[in-house]
Amino acid sequence: AEAVLNVKDLARQTAFYTQVIGLEILSQNATEIVLGAGNKPLVHLIENNREEAVKSSYGLYHMAILLPSREDLADVFKHIAELDYPFVGEALYLEDFEDNGIELYRDKPVAEWDIREDGRIVGVTEELSAQEIYEMGRKVEPFVIAKDTRMGHIHLSVKDSQLAT
Repeated sequence: AEAVLNVKDLARQTAFYTQVIGLEILSQNATEIVLGAGNKPLVHLIENNREEAVKSSYGLYHMAILLPSREDLADVFKHIAELDYPFVGEALYLEDFEDNGIELYRDKPVAEWDIREDGRIVGVTEELSAQEIYEMGRKVEPFVIAKDTRMGHIHLSVKDSQLAT
């Protein structure tokens, strides 16, 4: 799956997704660019000339980019931390230049899940061990996100429930 975003500044947003997030340009024309990892499209940017803030026209809360391993998450964390780009909150949540939310995460292996006898999966939200993750990260130049990265999920928020139905 890929997230399709209307953007005001195609060049600036493309720079963000390639230089900060580490996505690669898969295809492009004058008004659209598709970015991804390992030839898988993840983010499709479409230039839009509307006057109002692009984010006001749709309900993206955040897109969640799923990294294949903890080491790959560490690489992204180290890269973004060294760029001194601000994270939104204590996990790997940040915003692009037009305030679209991005979550970078990895899933724990199923063997580490707390699965009860009745089939319920008990989840625990824990603070990211930033120093441990940072030290695990490898310096990759130029930075490119791991090839097996994929879109994990997209959270939307409804601005007008009457219009959304």
